Amino acid sequence: GDNLIIQSEHNVLFCLDSKTGQPVWDHTFTDTLTNYGVDKTIICLHGYADLKQPQWKATALDSETGEVLWTSTSPLAADTPLFIQNICVLTSNEGEIMIVDQFSGNLLYKHPVKGLKAFQILNEHLIMLAAGGSRMICLSLMDGKSWTTTMQSNITGIARYGSRLLVADKKNVRCLGVDDGTSHWTRNFE
Repeated sequence: GDNLIIQSEHNVLFCLDSKTGQPVWDHTFTDTLTNYGVDKTIICLHGYADLKQPQWKATALDSETGEVLWTSTSPLAADTPLFIQNICVLTSNEGEIMIVDQFSGNLLYKHPVKGLKAFQILNEHLIMLAAGGSRMICLSLMDGKSWTTTMQSNITGIARYGSRLLVADKKNVRCLGVDDGTSHWTRNFE
């Protein structure tokens, strides 16, 4: 809609009408709101900051009313939720990529590898990073097929152009096929 979502304080989310600035709804969490993502729903990551092993839970809010749709107590990382169609991508506190229905919270898929970070969604492909950011995994959200590649240093950016991905680190740009990772070319900056 035409609403703005704003975090105020450490535990309050406000929805304002963008045309008038009038409040539409607000939601107060009983713990700390650490991150959120907005799509057809608003997925909020919240909990108590444990310095040894921080872990968060997710609560989905209806974007129009602020009503709670579901809460998941599975321990999560603070990574920003990513969205495509009716799904949301979350990361467990152990770095497992989890795909959930954004309206019900039902778990649709959990990637078996730990230590991952959901980076971005490009059309129907989920880009995940591992090994501190130098290894990339590209997962098709349509058929579950994936491939991986390793760069010389941490990945600084990824863009899609047609059926190809341009993957950059501090030293190179590589052009790879989005479906299978086939290398088309590499340019070195040094």
